[in-house]
Amino acid sequence: RGAATYAAVVQLPLTFSADLAQAVGAAIGGILRIEGVATESLSGAKEKEGLWRRIAGETLAPFRAVADLWLARWFGVDLEEDVYRAALDGQALALGIRESRAPGLARRRFFHWELEFPDIFFDERGRRRADGGFDAVVGNPPWERIKLQENEFFAARSRAIATAPRAADRKRLIARLPDDNPELWAEYQAAKADAEQSLRFVQKSGHFPLMGVGDTNLYAVFAERALDIVAPTGRVGLLVPSGIATDHTTRHFFQKLVDERRLAELLDFENRRKVFEDVDSRFKFSIVLMTGAGDP
Repeated sequence: RGAATYAAVVQLPLTFSADLAQAVGAAIGGILRIEGVATESLSGAKEKEGLWRRIAGETLAPFRAVADLWLARWFGVDLEEDVYRAALDGQALALGIRESRAPGLARRRFFHWELEFPDIFFDERGRRRADGGFDAVVGNPPWERIKLQENEFFAARSRAIATAPRAADRKRLIARLPDDNPELWAEYQAAKADAEQSLRFVQKSGHFPLMGVGDTNLYAVFAERALDIVAPTGRVGLLVPSGIATDHTTRHFFQKLVDERRLAELLDFENRRKVFEDVDSRFKFSIVLMTGAGDP
């Protein structure tokens, strides 16, 4: 039925929301206990580890399973709607779902900010904090297009394909892979599917309304996510290509920064001194400093 139909059941029932709030509150209480345990001894470190294992492995695990299931359909996992509803109703455990009803989910690794850092986004009663978010988000996100680049993929796998003089020659060599090299063909097909699924999620899920457009680059969606998870009075600092301020596909994001007065500083430079040895000296970078929504 596709991702669109699957997304229609994302609305959480009230009982689930209440259970989540209670679990988040319990998790935050556990985190506060962890912070109160001294780490001068091995026993203290083990106590902290035990507390965190209970939080991650028991308290929040059912909710992480539901979040995994919702994301799974975007990434090619065959999952029936009744399985998702069963998870919402607390009738299916993550392990059982993975083993019997959702083949392919186990190899996926999803990351849910609110569940990994509940104390950052929620208060002790499990309510979303008005000042939630990180005080600082700093990063050097990857600078590569999400769409699979055949030259880059085959560079370390097949020199003949990677160095083919024309695109038509490369396509012809790739088309012969099922007979010439079935293992490489299977690897190529898997990588291509992963890239297509990731691009569909970025462009269609609604999580990246400003940057999830066109031939999306990873640095762009990282930048939009960083702006989402920073606290109202926090700061974001990223090293990204200068295209964040000049490219057609990033114009709405950059306009948002300007309109909301969230662009603190943009330092632009070329790689002439080969700060990045493997990058062309003419490539332009920007250090972008952004503010939280409540601190223009």
